Amino acid sequence: MDKNQLQVAKQHKLSFRLKLVAGAVALIGLAVFIMFTIQSFTVGAEDPGTLYFNILTVHPKINIYFTWVTAIFCYAILFQFWKITDEIGKDNSFSKENARHFHQMTILSVLVAVQYLIRIVAFIFLGETTMISVYYRAGMSLIFMLFAVLTEALSGLVLNAYLMKQEQDLTI
Repeated sequence: MDKNQLQVAKQHKLSFRLKLVAGAVALIGLAVFIMFTIQSFTVGAEDPGTLYFNILTVHPKINIYFTWVTAIFCYAILFQFWKITDEIGKDNSFSKENARHFHQMTILSVLVAVQYLIRIVAFIFLGETTMISVYYRAGMSLIFMLFAVLTEALSGLVLNAYLMKQEQDLTI
């Protein structure tokens, strides 16, 4: 194998490993969301003293709708990551496409963060929330905003690397 073929093989192997991780995350996430849905309708709603009750509030159906909206956004983020791994497998890591995929991950993360803030307002409006649930949702919103900052930074870095690569290809 020449040097270029070896590089492509390494990138393909990295892409495959990243796809395995993304697939595992997707399966674990699905199991968590399914278990959360089942548990929301069967456990904890009767006992106001439990941590479970304090986080979920007594409106499990409304909470489940919000949770599945979050799940849809999270799977959309995973789908964008999958597209990035496709480009890595093609030895095209620094591309406009990957910069765009990272930016789309940013937008989706911000939407999840805003959705958690909407949850706080909605449950306060319903008059059935606790400080624990407010802290939990505010914390989740913060985590998704941090993820958005990281993905936007990666988007900019990948785009800059792509532009530098283009300039280098022109000078050769």
